Amino acid sequence: MTDEERLAREVNRLYWGTDTSVADIADQLDISRRALYDAIETAPAHLLCPECGAALGYRNRTSRARGDAECEVCGAEVDADAAPAPDAGQAKPATPARPPLDPDALDAGRTLLIGGALLTGVAIGALVGLVGRRS
Repeated sequence: MTDEERLAREVNRLYWGTDTSVADIADQLDISRRALYDAIETAPAHLLCPECGAALGYRNRTSRARGDAECEVCGAEVDADAAPAPDAGQAKPATPARPPLDPDALDAGRTLLIGGALLTGVAIGALVGLVGRRS
């Protein structure tokens, strides 16, 4: 585990697991508030989105205290008291799987990258040739 990962873990432990203020956590860890906010991960609400069935989470402690959960997939804002709890027999997963990578899209992107590099090389070669002739 990298130092960055350890720091992020500690930020989240202190932020979600204590009532310590953001300023005190930042001071304690010797980081800026911006770095602290960047490291905070969404806390799971252990509920499902009524729109798409994906996992709901809380962006910050205020949203958790209010019961304002947000869908990690479709972005729907949901009152946690009205959201369905996960059911062991449900068909939809609590955490959606990532869509599979499209090999054709990867090949097309790779082709564009190689083609762009090739054209850049040709342009630089032509420029060097022109400069060399004028010298």
